[in-house]
Amino acid sequence: MSQVVRYLFKPTEILSRFILRRLITDPYISIISDDCWGAEYYRELNLPYLTPTVGLWIQAPDYMRFISELEKNLQSELVFIGSDHGYPVATVNGCEIGFMHYKSEDEARQKWEHRCRRVDFRRLFFKVDFGRPRFTQQDIVRWNQLALPNAIALLNDSCAGMHPSVHQGVYVPDWELNGAALYNVSKQYFSLSRWVNAGTLSKPRRDLLLDLLLFNRRFHH
Repeated sequence: MSQVVRYLFKPTEILSRFILRRLITDPYISIISDDCWGAEYYRELNLPYLTPTVGLWIQAPDYMRFISELEKNLQSELVFIGSDHGYPVATVNGCEIGFMHYKSEDEARQKWEHRCRRVDFRRLFFKVDFGRPRFTQQDIVRWNQLALPNAIALLNDSCAGMHPSVHQGVYVPDWELNGAALYNVSKQYFSLSRWVNAGTLSKPRRDLLLDLLLFNRRFHH
């Protein structure tokens, strides 16, 4: 049954992707993300990964340290450590990175180094999910101090009421822990095209048709 629904909604996915590409002036951005959320942007628009933060996680408070010295960290060597997670885990300048969608350390290192070279520092975008475990009020304070441009901070019920005081905060009432799933859910609450084009968070009326299409896409996932 799920395959039938997926087949029926395939034209909608293609159309929504086409509309999104038309709305976005320049889709080639480098999204630094703490989980799989950012990778979904590249998959949706069929773009090459212009970031190393694909198929992995960086938990708090390491993520705050990672983005605060991003250029240095992207130029530093990965140091793999023992792990009982069943996938490679490494550190870069003390920041722990879990390569949850990689089969080996060699694969993780190769993809990481290749994608680090692809990062466009003129088109950097930052995403953090404060609904994830281990993030604290201190991490939010640090995020606000960094005040990064082209940023988005996702908030769930544990952060309810805080989004006006969080730099580029977006409250997602139906938040999900899975970053890939959250990508589609969170797009109901901000305009992706406006964020990519201008680095700002809003929901302009020109995205209403796209919102309907994205709702259908979310329905069958």
